[in-house]
Amino acid sequence: MVSGISLGLNLVSLILLILPGIAGVKIGLLITDRADWLNRTDTIALSFGISLLSVVIFYLLYSNYKLGFASYRDLIELVSEPQSAIGVYMFIILISAVQGAILGYTEFGGDRVASRQGLWYKFFSIIETESSKKKYQVRVRMQNGDELQGRIEDKGEISTDRDILLENPRRLFYNQDGEIVHHYKFTGYAYLHNAQISHVEFDDIRDADRVMRWKFDDRPKDDDDDETEELEDMAKAQEEDVENNEGE
Repeated sequence: MVSGISLGLNLVSLILLILPGIAGVKIGLLITDRADWLNRTDTIALSFGISLLSVVIFYLLYSNYKLGFASYRDLIELVSEPQSAIGVYMFIILISAVQGAILGYTEFGGDRVASRQGLWYKFFSIIETESSKKKYQVRVRMQNGDELQGRIEDKGEISTDRDILLENPRRLFYNQDGEIVHHYKFTGYAYLHNAQISHVEFDDIRDADRVMRWKFDDRPKDDDDDETEELEDMAKAQEEDVENNEGE
């Protein structure tokens, strides 16, 4: 029981140590308007480094205030009172924030968030515009390999968050050769979170509807018909695209 409590306290202490560093990383990304390109392990490692450096900086500042290197006893006395301990912790967070600001001004991070959001918004605003002469069908490839097709539905701020709302979606099932073997059509809407999306493709609605009718409706396929050949070519292009994406 005692060892369990000790382990819990150590875990809380570790979290409290990392939090200032996480705040510093986020502030740096916010200032430079960059996307977080780090994985979870790298984020924790960088946050731990910033927090540790903040503690060292605080120790040096406090030692300078004491006109000599502060001893372990001096530090214990400093954080013996709750109010004093909170004040020290907030000061360490402030130091981490300053480090994050310095990182921000060095163009720290991945792609610029504004440019990525701007590209997404600009493209989808064209797709969603009701007055647009061309209408589009969206083919959304999910991280798990599923594919959904449908019309983009504009519901305010969804597209700016890079989530997608599909109207009357159709789910496609592929065999190992990348051929569509079955499809299931939903009525209503499908909400797709951006974290689940692998990539997005767009087809002209007129062509997309013709291809799907040609594939799944019980209509004769005349090999000599020019339109049928055109639809065959478009269908093969879609299937080849699926195979290429699966190969990647």
